[in-house]
Amino acid sequence: MPSIPAAPVTEISVEFTATRADMSAFQRFVTARIRASVRTPIYWLVLVLGAVLAGAVLSGALGVHVEAKSAAVVAVLVPAIWWPLSRLYRLAAAPGETGSLVGPRTITLSEEGVRQLTPLHRGFTAWEGVLDVVQTGGYLFLMTDTLAGYVIPRRAFATDEAWRTFGSVAKGRRDAARRGASS
Repeated sequence: MPSIPAAPVTEISVEFTATRADMSAFQRFVTARIRASVRTPIYWLVLVLGAVLAGAVLSGALGVHVEAKSAAVVAVLVPAIWWPLSRLYRLAAAPGETGSLVGPRTITLSEEGVRQLTPLHRGFTAWEGVLDVVQTGGYLFLMTDTLAGYVIPRRAFATDEAWRTFGSVAKGRRDAARRGASS
């Protein structure tokens, strides 16, 4: 007996509770992408020129005399001050426990786009507005801008097949929207 092809999926949803750890993973993902885009040949050239300039100053080649003890103090103080300040910024950027970034949510992929429903927020992005779909080992990121996107953890899915299917549907719909926009 011939098999009847399955009807195409028109909507697929997942329900889960987003955590601060999920938002931290998103921040790490976005930061890594930004670093990769910034680290161009010009970036490395500026770093090398800065190191050469610092070496020239410290060696006295530019006629500036810097005591070794002073240079050592600066070399210790700069990271000692920078590290706690950067940590404070990271903590300040963490989502609030009562905000809309953490807590229960449903994300639905429809023919038209991505819909997210939470107790505090209802959002929709048409597929043309989904700039990238990235599925890592632990997360699916539907990027809507450089610093914005939908974050869907792997743990939201009962099976590996459901995880792969959700990611595949998202990629397929995003790619179809991109092909349609370029026509």
